[in-house]
Amino acid sequence: MRSGFRVYDADTHVSPAAEVLEQYVDSGFRSRLPQLAKYRAPVSRGVDGSDGLHNYRVATKFYRRILGEAAPRQSFTGRESRWRGNKMPRPGVQDDRPDNRVEDMDDEGTDIHFLIPGSWLSLHDLPDPCFEVAMIRAYHRHMADFCGQFPSRLKGLIVASARAVDEAAREIREWGNSPWAVAVKPLLPRDIPADHPDLEPIWRAAQDHDLPIAHHSSTWNPPYYPGYRDVWDNIFLGRMASHPWGAMRFVASFIGGGIFDRYSSLRMGVLECGFGWLPFWARAWMSRPHMSAAPRSSSIGRANTSQAGAFSAASSGRRGRTCSTPSPDFSATKS
Repeated sequence: MRSGFRVYDADTHVSPAAEVLEQYVDSGFRSRLPQLAKYRAPVSRGVDGSDGLHNYRVATKFYRRILGEAAPRQSFTGRESRWRGNKMPRPGVQDDRPDNRVEDMDDEGTDIHFLIPGSWLSLHDLPDPCFEVAMIRAYHRHMADFCGQFPSRLKGLIVASARAVDEAAREIREWGNSPWAVAVKPLLPRDIPADHPDLEPIWRAAQDHDLPIAHHSSTWNPPYYPGYRDVWDNIFLGRMASHPWGAMRFVASFIGGGIFDRYSSLRMGVLECGFGWLPFWARAWMSRPHMSAAPRSSSIGRANTSQAGAFSAASSGRRGRTCSTPSPDFSATKS
């Protein structure tokens, strides 16, 4: 609690090291772990006690050009900005010390953390989906342990692979009633839209467990936000244009494809994408039903979604006190 308000951080990250995730993989998959060795990158988090650990990273992108300059700087990555204050996190808050994370939360006045997984999701870019699925399963087991020590303070999402839909639905059924699991994040390849009919089992399983769908686009690792190659190698343009574009595309595909019509109690929220664009964009798509090219969508999905509470967007304190909107209800069913 801070200044008399309960604080729900709807977009904070957890990136367990490869050494941590590997403890949770299926026994039958362990023989394949050496194939992932080349994707281990040293963790640059020595300040929180992570020396010697590694993260899985595949196809990491850096944004090397500074606006106003003709060419990229090879020494610039786009990650030089720091969003936190002078106090460093306690050791292990990304890996296996939930007690230290909760102590940090107490210091900053945060009641609940909604944890978003990090760089290991980039295994999604490997041709064989078995690596992605294996780590998703390991991550869910890890989250059950990590969040289970503080079930009212630490929450997370179930990752649903669009390349293994039956497995994704099975994971939702396995973990959907767990106290830590309060949303579903679909992991979509570049060539599979959110409205693809093959994804129906994911939406059905999410609705059956009263779990909202969470869209959170990626900046540094696949699956990337749309247009990541079209921002002139600059992170500022990526943040200003591609993150919101990713949310617009996902929401339009979801609503225009009639998913809310077929799953009337399903909810969805967007993170990391801002929200100032929402009212103007929503009015635009409500005024253009003839352009939707979505014969399966009805007026319920197009016109009533935002008013009916099916869709929400998270707000950021950095954007100022004049910008506010309700955050996605990722805690309504589980306390």
